[in-house]
Amino acid sequence: MPLKSSDDAQDRTLRHVEEDVLIPKIMRRRAAELCQVQAKRFFDCCQGRTVSAAWACRNEVNEMNNCLARYYKDPAFFEECKEIYLVERAQFRETGVNPNKANRRRGKVTKSFDVEPPQQGNAEQPSPQ
Repeated sequence: MPLKSSDDAQDRTLRHVEEDVLIPKIMRRRAAELCQVQAKRFFDCCQGRTVSAAWACRNEVNEMNNCLARYYKDPAFFEECKEIYLVERAQFRETGVNPNKANRRRGKVTKSFDVEPPQQGNAEQPSPQ
């Protein structure tokens, strides 16, 4: 019986929800990490302020937003995050275990972009004892 494309770990086609929701979610998370310096400056500026933060910290918030927008609008960054997603999805399809959720249960939280692609080829299998 032939496999459906949703069962094939090597299938690289994307559904709309993956392209419009799941990959941008990875992009937002990665961009937030890459713009940590600007975000820290903004958060430090807001400390001890309430309404006045909108005026006092406008330069910092603009820097942070420009940094984030630079990543959100970059097609190469989208492709990079797409590859991360495809590797993670292939792992799930091969093993049936979501690496992020499995690690959360064990008390370890892994970022999806820290997941290494699965090794292909002649991986040694442990011998049964």
